[in-house]
Amino acid sequence: MALLIRSLILCPRILFIVLAFAFVESKSQSLFTIGMEAAPQGARALIPVEMQSDPSPVAIQMDMMFNENIVLSEPTLRGNSSSGHEMASRLLAPGRRRIVIYSESNTAIPDGLIIDAPFQILPGAPSGLSQLQLQNVIAADSLAEQLGSISVTAGGIQVIEGGNGPTLRGFSVSVDGVFGFELNVLDGAEYRIEVSEDLQAWEELETITANGETLQFTDPDSPNLQKRFYRAIQIQP
Repeated sequence: MALLIRSLILCPRILFIVLAFAFVESKSQSLFTIGMEAAPQGARALIPVEMQSDPSPVAIQMDMMFNENIVLSEPTLRGNSSSGHEMASRLLAPGRRRIVIYSESNTAIPDGLIIDAPFQILPGAPSGLSQLQLQNVIAADSLAEQLGSISVTAGGIQVIEGGNGPTLRGFSVSVDGVFGFELNVLDGAEYRIEVSEDLQAWEELETITANGETLQFTDPDSPNLQKRFYRAIQIQP
């Protein structure tokens, strides 16, 4: 609401002040963005979904659409922005997973990473981009009223043929928002964990020597981050 003040002199000794209230219709806007990830055939890929919304919703429902002939959808994980909220997901049909995020106390969901969506790439999947989309997206406020304009940016999984290196699997987010994953590795090999904020510039986070065929990793800094990408590189056979 804007307040306009106008003064009118109707006679020399009296000043009249007119207050005009201009009501501007509030237009809510919400943007949901699906991330991109590259992974080899037979590996798992973790796809982030981020939200920017004004105002912030207290509940979200959406359908993740995927190609069931290329990837299998696994139960969705909470993101940093939804770590304090309830979440449920289930397969409605082949290629469609329904995801619901809500708060019993009507707590707003802040902007940022709202979910991580794990997918298992089928061993015989064709190489190339497998697109992921969101449909039937509904965002509601504390009065159970649907927010207005909703935009969605599609993402996907770039399937890489072959792949003899380490693969990331077993993704998890603790109740404290700490992100972790498992590496499928070679016993005795050395691996470098690298992180990035934009998939362009990478920096080393930790070097680990595998003691067995599975290696577990957690990132204690993850609760304080809006987003972070990970990759593992075998540096010693």
